[in-house]
Amino acid sequence: MKDITLGQFHSGNSILHRLDVRFKLYFLLVFSLCAFLTHTWAGLILCAVVGIAAFLLSQFPLKRIWRQIRGVFFLFAFFSLIPLFATKGHTLFRLGFLVVTQEGFKTAVFLVVRFTFIAVIAVLVTGTTLPSDILDGLTEAFPISNEFAMTLVLALTFLPILGEELNRIRTAQAARGVDFYDDDFLTRMKSIADLIAPLFLAAVNRSGRIAEALDIRCYDSKTKRSRLMPLKYQKYDYFGCGCLLVFTVGFIFLNGMI
Repeated sequence: MKDITLGQFHSGNSILHRLDVRFKLYFLLVFSLCAFLTHTWAGLILCAVVGIAAFLLSQFPLKRIWRQIRGVFFLFAFFSLIPLFATKGHTLFRLGFLVVTQEGFKTAVFLVVRFTFIAVIAVLVTGTTLPSDILDGLTEAFPISNEFAMTLVLALTFLPILGEELNRIRTAQAARGVDFYDDDFLTRMKSIADLIAPLFLAAVNRSGRIAEALDIRCYDSKTKRSRLMPLKYQKYDYFGCGCLLVFTVGFIFLNGMI
């Protein structure tokens, strides 16, 4: 949990930082759809090339990216075992009574790689964009209410905060003698309960303070917000739109959708 930093902005002056937030949100949406819909190795490789290009443009350290996505990677690597052994088809090899088929292997690989790619792009977009810019971009790029956009941004901002809060609670509980690595299952479940209860209370208290802060500032979700510096597309954004169009056309062609 200490590495939950999705939604945490990292300052920089990379090309990805300078891109318009609306384009980055469109890019995240299109890339996610393409990653979900691809069913060919060529389409998957194309998504990988685009993801690597976005990573290089962000100038993010590879170690930072890995710390943020490794939880997603191992989670879907675990879930990929289901289609790996449950999908019928041409036998690839056997592990005792378990049979791995070519179709199951492809499904499992696609499952892990798809969600890993999406997680990487989500980290890059949120890490190079201020939460306030994401809020403005959501309301201008998509037909959603300001209230719904604010809810999404607050939830996104809360992730790293809750991660830090969990680490503090865990350290405090360990200092009081709580053993989180006990071999007994019931003892370990009790230790986890000792983490969840104070974490839930801390989240409720923090959300209450945020609500009070919004009320003090006379925040009204139904009032259209103004900006000191209105969003405006620059040359990088037009070039990015062209690249996104080429990516989309190439993806459609490689997946035989036309």
